[in-house]
Amino acid sequence: MAPGLAAGARAAGPQGDATHVSSPALAAVAGPGTASDGAGTAPAARQKRLADSRPDIVMLMVDDLAEMDLRVWERLPTIRRLFLEQGVRFTEYIGNNPLCCPGRANVLTGQWSVHHGVIRNDARLLDPSTTIATELAQTGYWTAIVGKYLNLTHRLADKTPPGWDHALIYNGGYRPQWYWTDGVLHRDGSSADAYMTDIIADQAVAWIDEAPPDDPLFLFLTPYGPHASGLKGVKGSNYFPLPAPRHLQDPRCKGIAPWNPPGYDEAVVTDKPAYIRRLPRLPWANGWPLRTTCESLLSVDEMLGRVVDELETQGRTNVLFVLTGDNGMTFGAHRWTEKKVPYAAPLPLFMHWSSRLGDTPRTIDGLATNVDLAPTLCAVAGCTMGPYANGHGTDGMSLLPLLDGSKDDLDRAGVRIEDLSPSLLKPATFRGVWTSRTWTHGRWLYVQYSSGERELYPLETDPWMLRNQAGKPRWATVERDLRTLLRTLKP
Repeated sequence: MAPGLAAGARAAGPQGDATHVSSPALAAVAGPGTASDGAGTAPAARQKRLADSRPDIVMLMVDDLAEMDLRVWERLPTIRRLFLEQGVRFTEYIGNNPLCCPGRANVLTGQWSVHHGVIRNDARLLDPSTTIATELAQTGYWTAIVGKYLNLTHRLADKTPPGWDHALIYNGGYRPQWYWTDGVLHRDGSSADAYMTDIIADQAVAWIDEAPPDDPLFLFLTPYGPHASGLKGVKGSNYFPLPAPRHLQDPRCKGIAPWNPPGYDEAVVTDKPAYIRRLPRLPWANGWPLRTTCESLLSVDEMLGRVVDELETQGRTNVLFVLTGDNGMTFGAHRWTEKKVPYAAPLPLFMHWSSRLGDTPRTIDGLATNVDLAPTLCAVAGCTMGPYANGHGTDGMSLLPLLDGSKDDLDRAGVRIEDLSPSLLKPATFRGVWTSRTWTHGRWLYVQYSSGERELYPLETDPWMLRNQAGKPRWATVERDLRTLLRTLKP
């Protein structure tokens, strides 16, 4: 355990202490239990765990990573083994709102940002009374969040969001300054070698060791990597992360090719919205550099490896692992370097669950979105998301039919993408729809900006969004139907 990280009691929120409520295992949902005796596990606890076929759940959310090929993931040994060699990869996983806090709220609540209300980077906008944590806790899961929570966490009056047995939360960053463990403030920045991912890893392992051995657990790991460091005086800090000192120039990341897809640093942007047309060409002519991204994720990979080892030590072998990101990034697509734009909607999503899905790697092409994660985990645990204080229902759908192969695609025409908060960099807000291959006209991206501008791309023939087809007579019927779909999608 890192210095000063004392384990605390169940975190109390506005609704008081969450209480574990036993529920029968849903064998048809969760699959067979495979847990075996771990070190120090009492026989009675072992029998109770064997009787509960629901898996332990570990969700790892990295920060600000573009969806791309496997060139970064394959350099990370634990992630490569679990997810690339033995897991499931979703190839069309779309974020509802390409910004940190809205994306995290999408995952926590299973609702669109227009419903949960977190439309900018401000933790105070989230009502935490109904999240995946509160719902899993009510079905008997022990829960912990370890890492970045939401931007402006320091402005929250209550640093113990409901539903979590334990919570280490902070605003984000690589060098620890302040963070809260079960509501207690810790300041730790005296050591030049202190690295926040390592502190997160120490606490995660310690809390797994202390978890009730007869309860399934839900561990939400939220490191800062590979977010740009933003450190003053550090070259490239507005674009690139800060690796742990031990991983600088690590040979595992040597020679990784820059990300240079067809839309990177697009030469002709006359068909794009005004905010793109104003952008200069990028200084990295050969593609977006990925070495520091890879190096910053080595500590994340080590953290996951330590968690895997501790789970095995505790006899927890029926585990669903989820790897995703809080929002996508463009990494230079159409000259844009950040997020908050439709081009940043695609996200990475991998799952590994040996006892239910086996260990043969495969891909899933069905359209999924980040509001699907909470309903999926709830389905695994035998619960249902909601009701919500905001009066809206769950916007996401369980991904289990795609995982078990009973469906090739979910029964949806498309998913919403939106950015409802203007910024100095991009004053126009947008709403759009990313359609499924099963929709009438197939896979399309359609976007409407508050400026009146529009974008339209046939994703089957133009996956890199090089030629904006909005307003073209040839696609008038498609654009009309997309406008209708956007109006009728669950608002």
